[in-house]
Amino acid sequence: MKKITKLTEEQEARLPEIAKEWIDHGLSIKTDRAKAESLVAAIYKAGDLEPPKDIIWCESPYEGYKLCKEMLDGDERPLPCYGSHDAHWLAFYSAFLEFGIEECAKLTPLMEMAKCSGWFFPMDEACILTPNPKSLNLDDRGRLHCLDSKAIEYEDGWGLYYVHGVAVPEKVVEAPETLTTDEIEAEQNAEVRRVMIERFGMERFLSESGAEEIHKDKWGTLFRKELEGDEPIVTVKVRNSTPEPDGTVKDYFLRVPSTITTAHEAVAWTFSVDKEEYNPVVET
Repeated sequence: MKKITKLTEEQEARLPEIAKEWIDHGLSIKTDRAKAESLVAAIYKAGDLEPPKDIIWCESPYEGYKLCKEMLDGDERPLPCYGSHDAHWLAFYSAFLEFGIEECAKLTPLMEMAKCSGWFFPMDEACILTPNPKSLNLDDRGRLHCLDSKAIEYEDGWGLYYVHGVAVPEKVVEAPETLTTDEIEAEQNAEVRRVMIERFGMERFLSESGAEEIHKDKWGTLFRKELEGDEPIVTVKVRNSTPEPDGTVKDYFLRVPSTITTAHEAVAWTFSVDKEEYNPVVET
């Protein structure tokens, strides 16, 4: 077996390119159904298995999982392969196959499937294939994100809602105005609760949830909202020193650590300095 103990300069230079290629495969919304079907037999043979009699398409991983579970008759839990969503680990073997490690060639059928299709469910008698999503939305940091619809959606309408990489219930995106403070406070996942508050509106949440005003000075107003089983939400209300184009002045609500007890300290914290250091003569 060939071994590589150190990459050449050329190989190191290829790594970012290979990573970009595989990120593109992982985020693809295109599907080549004919090619995907043609790869099934090779994938089974690479695992020393007989190819299945039937190839079945479902239009989303959810529908594929349900059908696979039905076909297994509850005897086994469906174990999918993730197609394009296996890009994160197939990229590693793709790189070393390019660099001359021939043993990685066993994964070539899986690599090719990841370049053309989505999740699939291999069974003895059949293989269920599913396409890549028809839409996929990301924020500027590459996280699943959409504020007005599903962040990832498949041909049959199934999909998932995400806000800056946080999976959230449908109504957080589709109807945030219908959220209630009771729902928000009952949410056990801190990240989901944070998104719920952002969508609901911090000012409205503080008002309707009975948050306590604990300090006020020339720098702003500090509010504290106790949460059962979690640290309190502490927020400082500050006024923008620059008027809006229409002449109005906008208030902002900034989340700060729960240990902060004064508005001055809170505002200083948002500038990453101690309150003794934060004393601007003019605010812009």
